[in-house]
Amino acid sequence: VRLAQVDVTVNDKVSEIFNIEVFPTILFYYEGDFLPYKGPLNMEKLLEYMQIDIDTIMERIMKVLPQIIYAIVGVLLIFVTIVVLVPLIQMYTGTWMFSAYL
Repeated sequence: VRLAQVDVTVNDKVSEIFNIEVFPTILFYYEGDFLPYKGPLNMEKLLEYMQIDIDTIMERIMKVLPQIIYAIVGVLLIFVTIVVLVPLIQMYTGTWMFSAYL
């Protein structure tokens, strides 16, 4: 999580772009959008709010992680079968080197 502070009295275009009318204003950048923070303005509550958001994102990642691991293992098994086992079986049966001449 990154925080930034902007003085909109010096950078008035920022206040126009983000429609800032009250000071202080806290905006979160989430999935391509800037969302206003409407909670209390003390640091403990702000950190608690961010921790809840981090926990939600981690839950989503943990739900998808097994599927990603299964896909990677599947690709590795296919690779090993095609690149290692098939040529070994062909060499063992004697069809690997001479199959082009038959």
